[in-house]
Amino acid sequence: MSNQKTKTSMKYIDYVDRGFERNDMNDNVQYRETGYTGYFLRKELTKNATIEVYDSELDMPKLYIKEKTGDFIVLPLTGEMVMNWFTKGDSK
Repeated sequence: MSNQKTKTSMKYIDYVDRGFERNDMNDNVQYRETGYTGYFLRKELTKNATIEVYDSELDMPKLYIKEKTGDFIVLPLTGEMVMNWFTKGDSK
């Protein structure tokens, strides 16, 4: 068995197949600069925890945990972690 680290590349459809929902940002500045408004994909785990990934960073999902103060703890994830955590067809 190799000790090499592997990087799993996630695509839009990989997230959608695992129950992530698309949220359009409607960002006028981004639209003027790029011609599109952008989006992010989100999966709610609990009332205070979500995983989100932005259209320009599909290989860098992040876990957001809301603290009691209202701030967020942000933890970087990998595509491989998301693929192992959720399977295709997961809606929850």
